[in-house]
Amino acid sequence: VPSQVILMTGPPGSGKTTLALMASVGITLETKKPGAFLSLEMAEWQVKLTAKKMPGFELLNISKSVGMKENVFETLRKMKPSVVIIDSIQKWAGMDGEKTGWTKGFNTNQKDIVDACVEFAKETMIPMILIGHCTKGGQYIGPSHLEHEVDTHIHVKFDKEIMMRTFETGTKNRF
Repeated sequence: VPSQVILMTGPPGSGKTTLALMASVGITLETKKPGAFLSLEMAEWQVKLTAKKMPGFELLNISKSVGMKENVFETLRKMKPSVVIIDSIQKWAGMDGEKTGWTKGFNTNQKDIVDACVEFAKETMIPMILIGHCTKGGQYIGPSHLEHEVDTHIHVKFDKEIMMRTFETGTKNRF
C-alpha cells in the first residue's frame, strides 16, 4: 500500500530479510520502478547469494552504507523508489551518531528512525519495510511500543523442528 510502513521483527535466522526482499522484488516487478535496499546487516557475499535465488533482485538498488540521515532521505526522495527496505533499524540506531545524525541513544534513536520513516513514507507515498531484531526468545531488542508507530507489524518465527516459518500480523495491521 502506498505510504505504508511495515515493521518486520523476528529472531535471528527467521527469514525477515528474505521475506522483505521477496515482497520488494514483487513490488518492483509490478511497478516497473527500482526499489531501494539499505543493507546494514548483510555482507556483500550474502547479498549476492540472496540475489542468485531471487528473480528480479537486480531491480533493487543496494546500499551497504549510510551517511547523515538527511542525506539518506534526500537521496531516496530523488530516487523515487517503488519501495524501501532498511535492514536493520537497530543497526542504524547503533551506528556512530557523528556520521548518521542519530545521537540520542540506542532506544530513542530507534523511535526517531521509525518516526522519520513514517514521515517520509506519508510524504512521498513510498512504502517502507523496516527490519527489527528480536532475541532468540522473541523479545524485541529496543522500545516495545514501536509496533504502534507503524501501519503494520509482522512478526516472523521459524520452528527448526518442523522447518516451518510463520508470519503473524495480529498485533497491528491498518491495511
